[in-house]
Amino acid sequence: MTKQTTIKDFCMLTSEKLWNMEKLIFPTKSNGEIRISEQEARFLFCQMVECNSKYFYSVETPTKNPYSFGGKTDDIDIGGRSGCIDLSIYEQQTINYEETKHLQPSLNIEFKALAAPLHCIAKDLFKLMHENANGLFFHLLKSANNGTLPNLLKKFNKSFVKLSQKNQHCNKHQTITFAICCLQPQFLLMVTLTKESLTRIAPFNKNSPFYIDYEISKGSIIKPSKKLELNGWEIVLLDKKTKENNRCK
Repeated sequence: MTKQTTIKDFCMLTSEKLWNMEKLIFPTKSNGEIRISEQEARFLFCQMVECNSKYFYSVETPTKNPYSFGGKTDDIDIGGRSGCIDLSIYEQQTINYEETKHLQPSLNIEFKALAAPLHCIAKDLFKLMHENANGLFFHLLKSANNGTLPNLLKKFNKSFVKLSQKNQHCNKHQTITFAICCLQPQFLLMVTLTKESLTRIAPFNKNSPFYIDYEISKGSIIKPSKKLELNGWEIVLLDKKTKENNRCK
């Protein structure tokens, strides 16, 4: 998959489904709490590929490279055994199933949800960096306040800082798209960065590609008045209430 608009379309369609689920529901835990996970996002993303494209896809795709993840972010490295990619998409329009072992994904996708630990985020980003395909990291949030996005984006940033030296041998011409979908308030944030730029991430500051300035007020995300405050991120899709608020600004 080479057209960035296609990745954007899939993320928009998946987000809309997550906001307006018809038959799929978030299950309830034994304590009565609603369980929201990346599984719902992955399932609906697969549905969008099935219904809106001719692409082939695979789930839990074995990685081409071996990895070792250990128990800490610093332990993540090349070597060990093959891992898995949550979802891979292939550009081929027809496939001879006897030759699937020779297929090369054009897009690898990892899904995460809620306040995932740094180590879990870092190992998925490391796989996306080192597999020979463009990547998409789709993160689902149950809710957001003024501290939610900075906390998540700092984890993205710290992942690349900690693994900077180990990321130097990736295909630097490829890209990783980051998509953050929030259920309440409903919004989708996206940015696409080259793998080359992600090998040069500095400790978190206002010049980081993972720094954005925003405000959530009365349950809606308010788009900053200056475009630079989003630092390359795009508010792709907003709920009706947020659209009305932004039109009044």
